[in-house]
Amino acid sequence: MKVVKLHIDILNMTAGGKPVISKSAVKQYVAWANQIYAQIGILFEIQGPIHIVNPPNGVNLNNGLEAIAGGLSNEEKALLSLAGAFRGVPALRDGDDDINVYYVNYMVRPNGKRSPFGTSFPAAVYNGPDDKYADSIICTDESADPSEVGGQTLAHEIGHILLNSVEDDHVDGQVGINQVNLMASPGWQVNGSVTDSRRITAQQAKAMLNNTKNLLRNP
Repeated sequence: MKVVKLHIDILNMTAGGKPVISKSAVKQYVAWANQIYAQIGILFEIQGPIHIVNPPNGVNLNNGLEAIAGGLSNEEKALLSLAGAFRGVPALRDGDDDINVYYVNYMVRPNGKRSPFGTSFPAAVYNGPDDKYADSIICTDESADPSEVGGQTLAHEIGHILLNSVEDDHVDGQVGINQVNLMASPGWQVNGSVTDSRRITAQQAKAMLNNTKNLLRNP
């Protein structure tokens, strides 16, 4: 068994406003991730309390968080550069032994179109001057969307972090080929019809257990 530490921050809509998701809902997403990853011997533990925090400077959630596919928006940088700051520790860098998870209301592309439920920042992609953004995940409240897929976005985005590859991590789970694979993309095209634990292939399991050993520790 290997353990991966999760630090989770839920943003308020505005300073002192309503949280974008409940702590109980996030705990359920973590529990579902643990059911999925049990098949390869990985357990996720929430470190300390789940924090409810105000949006940092540079982040305005009134129109969602701007997200750029394959890159970083200024709002994403503002959010991710504060990794650890909410917990009173220095900003985290690639090589630390945890994953930072942030929950926002929703994400939008620069053209105003809604973005998928989550996005992740693997260390293999975000390195060098961008290493402070690595091993981070931004998620939204899936229950707010009628096409939600059973709370599996967090588990899916964790998969990208653990696979830690610049290649196409979706190759084993393309919709129409293997809909029940954890890394199926785009996951919402299954329209919630697949409710069992999304399986991980042997190839994916090997990569997850070897590509990010800094994140895996003994119980």
